[in-house]
Amino acid sequence: MSEIMPMVIWPDIRLTEIVAQFAVEDLGSPMVRGIADSMLESMYHYRGAGLAATQVGVPFAIFVTDFTWQASHENPKSPRVFLNPMIVNASEDAQQLAGKGEGCLSFPYQFNAPVTRHHSVTLEFYDFDGEKHTEEFEGYEAIVIQHEFDHLLGSLFIERLSPLKKDMAIRKAKKVRKRAMRELGAGQ
Repeated sequence: MSEIMPMVIWPDIRLTEIVAQFAVEDLGSPMVRGIADSMLESMYHYRGAGLAATQVGVPFAIFVTDFTWQASHENPKSPRVFLNPMIVNASEDAQQLAGKGEGCLSFPYQFNAPVTRHHSVTLEFYDFDGEKHTEEFEGYEAIVIQHEFDHLLGSLFIERLSPLKKDMAIRKAKKVRKRAMRELGAGQ
């Protein structure tokens, strides 16, 4: 069984770093497979639809997803691993996630917001055998892909909000963190 990796939480500086690509000849290595396995285990543990390497302190170009399981946690798991991903095309039409909007495992401050994303994206990525794939994603899957890819570029979803909404997110995060620190202090 893989280990659950600790989540990197905003405002940790590691969330703003741009990742490095893996050397193609290393993609099938035990190290890369181990990272992917631990990231998948962590994504399921934290109940996310996706998880990017920067969110668990790994400075390499990898993210994992499961587009179906997260919706109900009862569907069979359908994990995906994307090594050295690159968005190579995006539609002009836009969409937002229904309901409360996007949230983020690295921004766990009870804050969600609508984020405008491309309706479809074309992603190039590698598998563990070093084979390059090109796949188009639409709708919800495209939103998850764009969200995770942003992490690899050192950006969180709050960066895509209007200045007013971003300020609201940051104020709420600080308030939640301050309350949590008081509660931790009271428990000692």
